Amino acid sequence: MTSMKMKCTSLAVGVSSSSAVFPVYGKSCYYPMMPEFQYIAYSKLNARQKENYNFHHLAAALASVGFNSIRLSDDYEGADLIAIPNNQGEILKIQLKGRMEFHKKYLGKNLYIAFPCDRGKNTWYLYPHDELVSIYLTRFEKTASWGELTGGEFYTFPKLTQSDKVNLSGYIIPVAHVDSV
Repeated sequence: MTSMKMKCTSLAVGVSSSSAVFPVYGKSCYYPMMPEFQYIAYSKLNARQKENYNFHHLAAALASVGFNSIRLSDDYEGADLIAIPNNQGEILKIQLKGRMEFHKKYLGKNLYIAFPCDRGKNTWYLYPHDELVSIYLTRFEKTASWGELTGGEFYTFPKLTQSDKVNLSGYIIPVAHVDSV
């Protein structure tokens, strides 16, 4: 029995249009109807709502490949969440982003970066931060946002090039299909 209170009545008594009737132990009981669900426009969410939205979608993708995700209330060594494998493998510390980024403050922390590669298909990139910094560093090390002379601390990719997509192709979380589960 759920914690939802039910009100039992006979079928002869009117039931409002916002409730449903279910037979329970020879009586008719009604429960409030489910609210009408509507899809949201991601672009209309504020920053915190986008982070929550992204966490849940990433957690679903990780669950389909055998990880349980735990959201951290406060960044732990730069991580927004940890992903614990069902098979006793390595626990992943993950920083959630909206696009590909590298940050000096994440260097040496064994962090993974996750960002959506196709929101409509709920596919995600998940890459080891330091490993990809070593691949991309020559591309951005002299930019103002990263460079030593300007005090830069990070580099972000507003849009991925075709070459970036090729480099990241081995870091896509595979999407499980219903028939494969």
